Amino acid sequence: MWSHVKFTGDGIVHNVKTSYFKEVVEGQVEPKDLKVNNLYLVFWSPDPKESPQKILAQGNEIMDMSSKTRLTKKGPLKGYYEAILLDLKQSEGTLG
Repeated sequence: MWSHVKFTGDGIVHNVKTSYFKEVVEGQVEPKDLKVNNLYLVFWSPDPKESPQKILAQGNEIMDMSSKTRLTKKGPLKGYYEAILLDLKQSEGTLG
């Protein structure tokens, strides 16, 4: 499934896979049970080839960046950021 989210730190809107939600990665919620307008922690990386699953499979941790914006003096940092779920669909092409 795909989601349309707005990151709270910088207001940027993105389409992301629901498998990038920390709550989904940790098995706390199924993608179909995510609620529109709720706040979630969503993975973001400056490298589009990275995913939370790849990082965790390598034995690395993913930082909780919920109180930060993605742009720092050192550049964008990968991690879980707070985002509001705006829409949820089966495919990316059907998102608004």
